[in-house]
This record gives sequence, structure tokens and C-alpha cells, in this order.
Amino acid sequence: MADPLVSLTRWKAQETAIEVGAPMGALAVVWTVAYRLAVLPSAGRAATAWELAAMATALGAVTGWAISRQLQLFGRRRPWTQIGFGLFIGLALLLSVGAMTRSGFSSRCADTLKGEIVVLPASGESACRVGGIVGNPYLPGTTILPNWSGSLPPPLWGVFFGSLVLGALALRDRRFVPTRVVHSLHDNLRLAGAAGIKSVIGGLGKNNKLQACGNPTLWGEPCGQLYSGDKVFTPGEWCVRCRQVYTPNERTLNFTVVTLFTGDIDVLNSIERLDTQSWNPASVKPADARISGQERWVTLGTVSFPDVISVAQALSILHDLLPGFEAKDTRTQDAIKIAQERASRLCCWFWFGRFAQRLTYARPSSRARFAFGAQRLRDVLRDAGADIVLQLDIGLLPVELRVGFRQTFRDPSKKAETQNSKIDIWVPVAPSGKAAADGLWVDRIEGDALRAWLSTERRRGAEVLGVSSPRGYVPSSLLERQRIEAEEAQPSGGTARAEDNAPLDYVRVPYLIEKVSSDKDDRTREMEPAPPEADLDLSKPVEIALVWSPGDSIAEWSWLDWRQVELLRQQCLALVPYRGEP
Repeated sequence: MADPLVSLTRWKAQETAIEVGAPMGALAVVWTVAYRLAVLPSAGRAATAWELAAMATALGAVTGWAISRQLQLFGRRRPWTQIGFGLFIGLALLLSVGAMTRSGFSSRCADTLKGEIVVLPASGESACRVGGIVGNPYLPGTTILPNWSGSLPPPLWGVFFGSLVLGALALRDRRFVPTRVVHSLHDNLRLAGAAGIKSVIGGLGKNNKLQACGNPTLWGEPCGQLYSGDKVFTPGEWCVRCRQVYTPNERTLNFTVVTLFTGDIDVLNSIERLDTQSWNPASVKPADARISGQERWVTLGTVSFPDVISVAQALSILHDLLPGFEAKDTRTQDAIKIAQERASRLCCWFWFGRFAQRLTYARPSSRARFAFGAQRLRDVLRDAGADIVLQLDIGLLPVELRVGFRQTFRDPSKKAETQNSKIDIWVPVAPSGKAAADGLWVDRIEGDALRAWLSTERRRGAEVLGVSSPRGYVPSSLLERQRIEAEEAQPSGGTARAEDNAPLDYVRVPYLIEKVSSDKDDRTREMEPAPPEADLDLSKPVEIALVWSPGDSIAEWSWLDWRQVELLRQQCLALVPYRGEP
């Protein structure tokens, strides 16, 4: 992502080239066409007064518009200034083209027609005499007149200057192409890096303390100008940014900074394979096991920021503070080095709660929130509590994948087994090249890359033995368990389900809460959407059930915006049979 000032200069130059070039090009075209028409010898008679009036009107209007448009673009917008410049340039062009027409007609007469220029005694106009014999009054030759003599009659001067004045005032503020500079700059600033500690007036205070101005501004946003935490403002002192009396921002957010211990995606996915869970669909999903015991995340330290600053400002300051974090061991030193090299300066994740005992999980919380760019901390963390974890994004995103497998055996006495599996896999989300090195990137997932990382084998026929074949993920609800148990109770291992031969697709799985009524006489189950921050009491007969429903496929998504990326972190993905419903 380019520097906004550099981009603004480039966009302005591109649009100025069009807005300057088009009128000046039109001016050059009309005067060139007028000259070429005027310099030609007349086939019959010279241009009439009406034809000259039409030409003078067109030349005056285009000249006035082109000159006033240039002055409008460069800030000279007084009408009389534009009219004066237009009249001067128009008069100079008209006199120049008239002189060029006369000399051009003389050249054509001598070189092309092999004649001579004579002055007609009746009108005093110049003409070209061709084929005459000198001194012979009976063979005078042919007299050819020019289309235009090079001068206008007095009434046509008024027509020319009048159309020039009207052209200068009529379309001087009309653009060829609507400007996109404001919209492009807005999009660029949303994803532009901040200046870090350089933007803090007075530098950092003791213990890296900061303070910010909380004044509302005319442009509708809080001021947010950062000052050193040690600066003492005198009563009535103005803020240098909003030019109002300084009002300190009241709310400060405290963050615990964490990052991945490694940037090697193969190492991370090998750890996740060790921690893969598998269970019978007829039983309840067991608790997550951490066989590896490997902590994915390293705690680097704590920071505090006023909530009026943007995410990009906070991350840029945090990057400047990374070298000063205390590294207790080699593992922390390596994590700080990786964060300095690969962490984004534009986007990060926020966790809510305490996770000191859950850093062995790829996704310690389903309440992770994605934030980037010009979003202000107060808007992203409006409902945040006291404990907030800031996870630096080094370009790897954990995605929970749930699949089903049917394991067959070569021993005919062993019955085929169907199991559900859950695994967290890491997918790359950072671009390559200079943007990644500078940290100026936001999470992006491309369809081809996602299909490569989530690829799995297609379904095999039931006759293949000794292999594991993908099957649809089966939700662990009571009705589903009963149906599976009934199928497995049939001879010969049960009949194949209708969706066994359906193609596979990745769909987003909604969270549902399965409630069991407490009435012993009428035990019913009711499914309802789980709230985003469900606080379930495990002592009550309430079960979290994951069920699938036809939805939008992520396999063909070429771009994921921040809301979709956040959903990937909060919700799981299930590999299920795609039935083709809309």
C-alpha cells in the first residue's frame, strides 16, 4: 500500500492530465481544421458571410472554454480574469491563423497550381491566376480565390468575441471525468500505515504512558492527537491538531500482547495433527485434548492506549515498542523477532478474557474480533471488559475444520467404523513481497490457496477396503444418533445414505443450542441460535450441537472481507455433502 501523499500526487496528476489535455486538444483540433479548410483554394466561390460566422462562432466558443478551463483548474477563477485571458489568446490565434492562411495560399498557388498571386481590382482581394499569358488580353487564364482571405469583416469580430465570452463562462467548471481522488484517498487511508512514536508530541512518557485529545472535531471524528503522558497542559492550552482547548480523553485500554511462537506453517500444522480429535457420531464430542502440550502463543508484555486512536496507530506504536519488551527466554526472543519481521501494521485480533491457561490452543477463544486500519479502538472494543488480549497477526490464520470419515478394514470380520474428526489447520493470509515485509497488509484468503490448504480426497466407493474415505460431518443431536444407531443395527452394516455419493463442499456451520425441557412427562428438544457470547451452565441439561445446513460455499470465494475473515476465526467449517440447494 503506497504512501497516501504519493498516491494523492499521482491521482491528481492523472486527472489533471485528462482535464488539461482534453480542452487543449479540442482547441488544437478546431483551429487546425479551420486552417486547413481556409488555406485550400476555393472550387467555386469563397466562403460566404454565414459560413465565416459559423466558423468564427465555433472557434470563439472552443477557445474561450479551453482557456477558462485551464485557469479554473489552476485556481484563477475570477470571471473577468478568465474572459481577459480568453480574449487575448483568441485574438492572437485569429491573427496568427489569418497570416498563416495568406502565406499558405501563396505557397500553394506557386508550388501546386503553378500560378501567380494577383490583386483583384474590384474587391482588392488576393487571388491565384493560373494558365494566363502575360500581355495577352484574350488569354487571361483562370482566377482561383481562397476559401478565406485571412481577415474577418467587422461584424464577425463581434460574433467571434461574443461566442468566446459565452464559451468562457458556460462550461468552465465542467469536468470530463468525475474526480475519484477523494474516494481513492479514503480507501487508501483505511489501509495506510501510521507514523508510530513519531506522531506522539513529546515522545513517550514514563512506562510508555500516552494521553490523547478527546475533543469532537468539525469533520465528525474525535481529535485523537497523541501527547506524552508526562506533558502537563496549562489551563486553556490549545490542541495542535483540532485547534481547541485540550480535553483529555478519559478511557484507556490495557492490552496483553501475544504472538505465535513460530512462523513455520508446517510446524504448526504438524502440532495440530497430533491434537486431532475423532469420535463416534453416536456419542457426544469429547473435550478438546492437547496431546502435544505445545503452547502456540507467547506473551510478550502489556501496553496501554487511549481508545480514541486508530488500530493502525496502536499497531505502529506497538511495533516501535517491540524491541524494548523484556525477553525472559530464547522462545520469547524468537517470537519478538518474528513479530518484527512479519506482523501486520494494519490488522490484528482481539481476544476477550483471560487465556493464560489456554495458550496451547490454536484458537483460545471463539470471541476473537478482527480489527484493521482506520477503525478506532473505541468502536472496535465498545463492549470490551477489563481483560483484552491483542494478538499480532503474522499472516497465519487458524481455521477449525470438522470432517467425517468411514474407515474400512481388509479383515471381513471387522465392521466399518464411521467417525467425526475435528482439527485446527493454519492457512496463509499474508501476501508476499514488499507489502508483507513492510507490514502493510490485511488478511486475505484467495480461493485457490484455500482449496489447496483444505483439499482432501474425494469419496471412494464402498468396495474399497483398508482406507479411510471422507464422509459428511454428522451432528451429535439425539435424532441423528438414533438414526445412525438404527442404520448400524441393520445387517451387512446398514444401507448407504443418499448423500454418500454427493460431491463435497465447504460450508459455514451455524451454532445452535439444543435445549431439553425439564418436564419429565414431555421431554422435547428445541433448537435455537446460540448468542455470540453464550454463557452456558454445564450443570443444566443444555448441549451445544453443531448442525449443517446448505449455505454459501467458501471454496469459490476469491476475496474475504474483514467480516468473513472474522467468521472463519469464530465459527468452524464442516466438510459436508453439498446437495445443490440454493
